[in-house]
Amino acid sequence: ATWSFDVTGASELSLSIAIAAMGDFEASDTFSIRYAFDGGAETELAALAVDEAGSQTYTLADGDQFTLDDPLTLAGETLSNVFETFEFDIAGTGATLDVSLVSNTDGGSEAVAFRDIEIRGVAPGVDNAFDEADTPVHEDARIVDLTARSDILDAPAPSGALFFERVFQYQ
Repeated sequence: ATWSFDVTGASELSLSIAIAAMGDFEASDTFSIRYAFDGGAETELAALAVDEAGSQTYTLADGDQFTLDDPLTLAGETLSNVFETFEFDIAGTGATLDVSLVSNTDGGSEAVAFRDIEIRGVAPGVDNAFDEADTPVHEDARIVDLTARSDILDAPAPSGALFFERVFQYQ
């Protein structure tokens, strides 16, 4: 899956994503989150890895618990069936940011879920200098709900995805 975002003039970009996983994964299972600017070469932002020496106990909504070997990890944390949010800095700039999820699995007894994909950054022309004695003189209005912006996406946006966070300008 690939999502495209208009990030023209934005700086200090990052990606926030919530991930959950459950199952007995194999070393051959791969999951990679990648990005590219303006159709250029992809850069790997994060890769999920299988912990073949580990196990994870998963608690379901009804309270039942299951312990399975070979859980997935990301950034040193073992994933569970409860969504956890991760944030990654995105190096570079451009007009269009493509974010891709590339995976390869061969088992039917495992699941990985992604939601709340957000691209965060500073809108163009916004001064981020901040002094606690300052008072806001401008609140940037470039907050775009991606679920309503199919014109800038190649695929449907996940629920609640936002293009920019609210940014305040100070003098």
